[in-house]
Amino acid sequence: MSHWIWSPRRQALSSAKTLEGENIVEPSWRKPVGIIAILAFITIWSVIVVTVVGWISGLHVLLQILIYLVMGIIWILPLRPLMIWMETGRFKAPDNKP
Repeated sequence: MSHWIWSPRRQALSSAKTLEGENIVEPSWRKPVGIIAILAFITIWSVIVVTVVGWISGLHVLLQILIYLVMGIIWILPLRPLMIWMETGRFKAPDNKP
């Protein structure tokens, strides 16, 4: 007779085994470091945007909209390599050529 005590961790581990059908992959240290880097990058980007608001506010309204639109989208571009690194350990996406 085996003594088995239910715990959320044990249940999560056993369900992970059944979902993947293979060994459990332990989380990498890159994910927490990557999350901290993303938060730091967003904070720095926000400070930059707030710093240039005084200059931008003197421009024509349509130009302001364009600048804020670009600044609202462009911060995403540097995060792609960081997110790839978090998953693979490399900054470039792996080649999926057959």
